[in-house]
Amino acid sequence: MARPLEQFYKDVLIELTIAPPTGSAAAEDIQRVKDKYDAVHALLLDMNLVEWAADEAIPLKFVAPLTKVVAFYAAPAFSVPPQEYARLKMEGELDASPISQGERQLRKRMAPDYVSSPIQNEFY
Repeated sequence: MARPLEQFYKDVLIELTIAPPTGSAAAEDIQRVKDKYDAVHALLLDMNLVEWAADEAIPLKFVAPLTKVVAFYAAPAFSVPPQEYARLKMEGELDASPISQGERQLRKRMAPDYVSSPIQNEFY
């Protein structure tokens, strides 16, 4: 299962509160997000945090953290208020100290032993 790129771009705009959850986004806004996604994807590829091409649909397990990362890097293009930018930075900045939530989730999902739904332990 994978998320089509067009829907992912809208997810980023929703995260930035530029587009409403139910509705459409402006074509120029989608293009800004697409351009930023291409740049972020190249960066993540260098960091070994993605395993698909920039023009392919995004595997579902990567959608949430990648939305946070791309939203942070796209925020300046949309003049996001400082408080919102600070939240996006905590959630999506790469190579930050401490590590952002988005990067931590991407690293977890790229780990070879990652299981999206852990098995429940049985105690006797």
